[in-house]
Amino acid sequence: MLLDQLKIVEAGGDPINTFRDPEQNRRIDLSMEDREGIANYRPGAVRFMNLGNSSPFNDELDALMVRGSQAARVKQES
Repeated sequence: MLLDQLKIVEAGGDPINTFRDPEQNRRIDLSMEDREGIANYRPGAVRFMNLGNSSPFNDELDALMVRGSQAARVKQES
């Protein structure tokens, strides 16, 4: 089936389940966990989000999140 769809694309067509009509291709909004905004971020919390403890980027991402949190609190106060 995959090879058949590749042939269709190579010939300039659209594979199955390709919708170009905006009325048929609406976005589905999914609810997300409410973490109460970036202003409430707590240092180290990134490890409890999606990355876990094994990511080599935890410290860098945590530092960015802390800076974003500080900036958001400053903006809320002004």
